[in-house]
Amino acid sequence: IKNSEIAKRSLLTNFVKDSVKLPSGIIPQKFGIIITPHFNKEQVEYENYNLSITAVYRSVRIKEIMPEAEVTIFLRDYRGFGKGHYRWYQKALDLGVRVEKVVKLKIAPQNDEKVIIQYENNNNKYQQEVELAILVTGQKPPTIMNGLSKICGVKSDQNGFCNIRPFSSTETDIDGIFAVGEFSGPKGNPETVWEGCAVLTEMLKYLGEPNLRANS
Repeated sequence: IKNSEIAKRSLLTNFVKDSVKLPSGIIPQKFGIIITPHFNKEQVEYENYNLSITAVYRSVRIKEIMPEAEVTIFLRDYRGFGKGHYRWYQKALDLGVRVEKVVKLKIAPQNDEKVIIQYENNNNKYQQEVELAILVTGQKPPTIMNGLSKICGVKSDQNGFCNIRPFSSTETDIDGIFAVGEFSGPKGNPETVWEGCAVLTEMLKYLGEPNLRANS
């Protein structure tokens, strides 16, 4: 199941046991949380810095409501930067969450109730059985990019996201057209908010000179 689906289930009730309930009605007790961009082929999806902390946050919430549950996070490296993100990481460890830093990983479904996670680390192969694999997925280029290019002339970058001019965080190749958030690359919420604010200042140069006066 994707982590985004769990978030949708939790909109009305916040995160509860039913948020991770299996189709059979069983509440799983063994969880594997996987940051998928760390293990997919290049250009399948892209990682923003939110993903590591998202995985850790989900693990903490599971352990808070189900202390007896076994929770393992699978990643290449923890990329949550800053004191606040480190505290979440430490909190997860204190609650008993395992963090496996691995090189290769493969998911092998067994049946509707169990999944085998096969992984490699230090040239050794391991496998772990879980009842629910939670996928923390990355971001993909916007599917409307080609159509938008034909309509208004904005170009895509080498990865398929909207191209942004050098020395700008929001200006596209076309004057007066701006792009923010994951439309122009892998972004988290804070970056999207900052870029939205940047657009407001960039727009001023199209609205007239500071000393503009009305015609008499």
